[in-house]
Amino acid sequence: MINVAILTVNGPAAEGLAFDTSGPAIRDCLPPDTFSVKQHQVVPEDKGLISAVVEKWCKPESDIQLVITTGGTGIGKTDVTPEALTGILQTLIPGIPEAIRQAGTQKTPRAMLSRGVAGIRNRTLVVSVQGNPDFARQAMQVILPALKHAVATITADTG
Repeated sequence: MINVAILTVNGPAAEGLAFDTSGPAIRDCLPPDTFSVKQHQVVPEDKGLISAVVEKWCKPESDIQLVITTGGTGIGKTDVTPEALTGILQTLIPGIPEAIRQAGTQKTPRAMLSRGVAGIRNRTLVVSVQGNPDFARQAMQVILPALKHAVATITADTG
């Protein structure tokens, strides 16, 4: 079983002025026989807050093996998720967001504007996907086949 944490980056949803639709969309994409969502939080577009929550979930003693963030990956002024994550990731995995963008451009050329990132912090895989629930679902379908192997490799005791 892979323990998952989902972080939705959405100011209006964090303030209770809108519903978080992308977090539940991601949860619905995770087969329950393989993935167990242990944490789900909604935060505003705040680089320090995003970093702090992900760092907490990625502590070496944490049981979270996969963190998926949704939202804040565009090119708008408030889109700060990539900066928040690249500042704390120890190893980047560029192939994951490349695959998401490539699949997204099949639906809309605007997908190439996504600035999603992926990488490793301690023994946790961190992946950011778009905040639009339809594109978040599409991203999950793209990466799902690789997640189990990625998490097993990252968490393997090689010492």
